[in-house]
Amino acid sequence: MRSAELAALSRRRLLAQFGAVTTATSGLIPMSGVAQSSATTNWPMHRSNATNTGTGSSVVPTESVQERWQFTVQAESFSAPAVVDGTAYVGSTSNSVYALDTATGNPRWQFRTDNSIYSTPAVADGTVYVSSTDSNVYALSTDDGSEQWSTSLGLPIGASPTPVGDSVYIGGRNGRVSGLNATTGEVQWEFNTEGPIYGAPAVVDGNVYAANEAGMVFALDAEDGRRHWQTQVLNGFRSPPVVADGTLYLTSENDRVIALTAQFGEQQWSKSIPIQSPASLAVTDSVLAVPGGDGTLYILDPDTGTERYQFDAGARCYSPVLSEDVLCVGISDGVRTIQPTTSAQQWSYTLGPSAHPALSVSNGVVYAAGENGTLYAIVGDETPTPETDSADTSTQTPTQTTTRTPAPPGSQSESDSTPTETPVSTSPVTGTATPAMSTEPSQLSMVRENRTLLAGIGSVVLGSVLLASYLGLRNSSASDTVGTTAESRDMHNTSDVGTDRDVEDVTSDMEPDELIEEATQAFEQGQRAKDQGEYDRAATRLEDAVEAFNQALSAVDDDQAPEIRDELEAAKAALLSVDSSRQALGDVQELLGAAESDMENAIVAFVSDQQTVARVRFRQARDRYEQALDLLEGEGIEQLELSVEVSTDEALDEVDTFDRILGVDTETIEALHEAGYDMPTDLQGLPIDELARTVDVDGETAARLKVASWHTPSNQRLFTSVDDVTSRLEAATLGYRTC
Repeated sequence: MRSAELAALSRRRLLAQFGAVTTATSGLIPMSGVAQSSATTNWPMHRSNATNTGTGSSVVPTESVQERWQFTVQAESFSAPAVVDGTAYVGSTSNSVYALDTATGNPRWQFRTDNSIYSTPAVADGTVYVSSTDSNVYALSTDDGSEQWSTSLGLPIGASPTPVGDSVYIGGRNGRVSGLNATTGEVQWEFNTEGPIYGAPAVVDGNVYAANEAGMVFALDAEDGRRHWQTQVLNGFRSPPVVADGTLYLTSENDRVIALTAQFGEQQWSKSIPIQSPASLAVTDSVLAVPGGDGTLYILDPDTGTERYQFDAGARCYSPVLSEDVLCVGISDGVRTIQPTTSAQQWSYTLGPSAHPALSVSNGVVYAAGENGTLYAIVGDETPTPETDSADTSTQTPTQTTTRTPAPPGSQSESDSTPTETPVSTSPVTGTATPAMSTEPSQLSMVRENRTLLAGIGSVVLGSVLLASYLGLRNSSASDTVGTTAESRDMHNTSDVGTDRDVEDVTSDMEPDELIEEATQAFEQGQRAKDQGEYDRAATRLEDAVEAFNQALSAVDDDQAPEIRDELEAAKAALLSVDSSRQALGDVQELLGAAESDMENAIVAFVSDQQTVARVRFRQARDRYEQALDLLEGEGIEQLELSVEVSTDEALDEVDTFDRILGVDTETIEALHEAGYDMPTDLQGLPIDELARTVDVDGETAARLKVASWHTPSNQRLFTSVDDVTSRLEAATLGYRTC
């Protein structure tokens, strides 16, 4: 299969759900500490600023659109860059943060962590904040990338940090929202939401807003983590919350956009859209842009949720950003821009296959971070002429790399780094801008959104860091605080202060030996569950093991610490492996759903004698089945229990009966019935030549009957093993050859 397409499979789900996006919002407390883009053309963090609105104030190129440069590193995938004062800061899946000169794409410095980076860096007051799946949050100097501090949160982190004032806020897969001291990295407070958090918190007016995978939404005090309110929503959240003009916007797992009041969490409206969460939103006072999993960009009224129009991107769209009344959106192989109030397309720019870019806009440049290992800088006539660091903009020289020395879990460390030389390269390229995109709609959906991240972590799938649903509500006694509507909380109730010391953990009062025993038991149970294909249970028990080993490590003496640290690392590695398998299954499910839709459309086209359409659709289905099998083989998965929804461009009853098939007359139908075949799906086991002999029809008609037998009578198909996928691959391949 094509390696670039496989590489794209796992990343987007990760990257789309972290970070911050924004414009200023009204409220009681001014956002004086927020690094905002409203006053400058910088783009200082993921989605631009701390309230997650995806908006900026830079001009967007509209004339003579072309590439200024590309920055490419093989086998890497990039997060959307933060861009501040002539430098673009970008995280990568081979464990590195790069600082690039925006004029040339040349790297100024590179910092390496101990594992992949899925998050967009955030820049404030001369410091770059970035999280890594090595469990650490880092603070680096913007000048040279030297480490100022690092803080371990105990588990891999994929969410982007949100710096505001003297604090840095971040959500974790351990279910906790943490407030760190921006200068020292010290954990000032933590609040346990009892469910994994995949998106960067939104911070505004002294409040921190977070939503977890268990379906809970929280408003916390930014100073001490005290809970102001919480509300339960029916389905979980894997995208960052967005706050604008007193309204909190969320996209849920059941494909809904939900608007709550930021003050009390009361629902204002809810609208069903085929989002395929996670999905980043772009919000202004008049436009709410929602990327649809069906290739449609939905523009809603942010006050009422009323749909204003739909823009057909022609392929899966994602990462919309708004700047200076221009809406930019990434699509499978490029970027499109439209006028947001009229939907008039301004330009479309092709980057190349499997680009799937996440976007940032700064100083007249659209930065497109590709899943193909390339960061593109797109400019136009409106783009200001940059000041360059070097007269030579075409040749890249090695850049000094800083590699950190690991610190024990739960600690802050000063930099103790060793410089190495790592070659990275950029090259100016002139691309091709076209007035409209002619790409055939793709149904790969969110599948390509997560998987370039294998680089640097061996077999660990990049999207694995985002656990789909491994951590339920642990404390059932907390149910009295969970309602179907928002409940106001006493802002001075000390029991709600979000300190880690107040979290009710089952292991908190255990002796070191008990902690080790508990951790070891959880680890063994997790491994057994994995071997049995029970990935949800495996993830839960391995999560417990990591937490217990972490606590044991802080309680044992120095002689015992190395052994416990080894056990902790083993548990983390096992958890990442389980995450990888679970993520792979999610990707496989989406690939199979897309493949089945292609199959249905191919079948309808074939029996209707639309051979060209059928051939294209069969080829697409074949390629996706092959990708699914590659993923399953890579993870060593043989047994499945995946039910996929089949959606088609045509009516599902098109081939339910023999009389709907072109060339099948009454005499042939009678012969089929006499042979015991009442409907097309009854013919699945018959080869074409035997079918032709059985009912005495020519080869062309027999081929139509055979293809019709592959039809899924309902809108669901169940896959229980790799053999089921292989069987569909064989059918798609035969269909392609038959056309």
